[in-house]
Amino acid sequence: MFGEDGRLKLWNPSFAALWGLYPEDLDGNPHVTRLVDKMKPFFDAGFWPQYYDQLISLGLEREERNGRLSRSDDHVIDYATLPLVDGGVLVTYTDMTDTVHVEKHCGSGTQLWKRQSA
Repeated sequence: MFGEDGRLKLWNPSFAALWGLYPEDLDGNPHVTRLVDKMKPFFDAGFWPQYYDQLISLGLEREERNGRLSRSDDHVIDYATLPLVDGGVLVTYTDMTDTVHVEKHCGSGTQLWKRQSA
């Protein structure tokens, strides 16, 4: 959860693990820009400027949004934001990597079965 000043107000260990952050990275209510700088290794350098802007906007813009991020380590992360009445923004991240891989695997099998039964 980010406050209206763009500073991290609340986090959980899953958030830290997902982004390779240490407790000291999260101490002292860091600004979203400082946290996003630490996320850079998870994205291809050529696309980093776009991801940088997108990730910062999640913690600053007061609008409800959701989407998907594809990281360079093949992790697939879904995100959702929710503006809060106090001016802050709740941002959630969900690692969808396993789900996406299962869907791809099952989808491939379904397509193969359809072709063989035609």
